[in-house]
Amino acid sequence: MKRYVVELGMGTEIHGQDMTNACIKAVRDAMSKLCIGVGLKELFNLTGHDDIFLEVLVSCPNPEEVDAKEIQKTLLSNENKIYIVKGGMIAKGHIDSYFEDISDEIIVANAAITVFVDIDKVTLQK
Repeated sequence: MKRYVVELGMGTEIHGQDMTNACIKAVRDAMSKLCIGVGLKELFNLTGHDDIFLEVLVSCPNPEEVDAKEIQKTLLSNENKIYIVKGGMIAKGHIDSYFEDISDEIIVANAAITVFVDIDKVTLQK
């Protein structure tokens, strides 16, 4: 496997205090900045998204509350590894009964997505 791209993202959960939602937003933010097809598709004869491997590192205040299966659903490749670690931030906001807030906490999560290609499985474009 060779590493080709690293992209960063940030996600916030202003209402609801859901760690998984904040992490999903961070991963989606990072994914929205990736245009893998332009460089890698032109370099290699990729047959689809499963020709790449994604390593996803997510940090949030309470990693034990995150459902990695929900994060998996946001990824474009089935071949990946998700790591969830302590980090991110909790900022003070306000409680809004409309959103059924359980506290005044704003959850901030960060994501780093690294794209790998197994160069033994693909061929170079000519």
